[in-house]
Amino acid sequence: MTELTNGAVEIANVDKLDQLNFFYWSSPKKYYEEEHIGKVFLLLTAEEREEYAREPVIREGQPVYEDGSYVVYHFEDASLWENYRERKLKED
Repeated sequence: MTELTNGAVEIANVDKLDQLNFFYWSSPKKYYEEEHIGKVFLLLTAEEREEYAREPVIREGQPVYEDGSYVVYHFEDASLWENYRERKLKED
């Protein structure tokens, strides 16, 4: 995605949304060491959307694209994700 947009859209990869396991090996290190300021989006397959529909963080996003195979949610900033991740880490 980053290559397709000439760097305009940067991607941090997440393995399991309900656990927020990051793919550290395939994302720039800065995503996990620096606080992100700005808008965030989440791309899910239709199957993932169904699987994670009950996760509170999903209900906070606004669907901005859907085509039957994929859905993209928009979030105004990353603080919601940071709070969600902290709660998940405490649960484990």
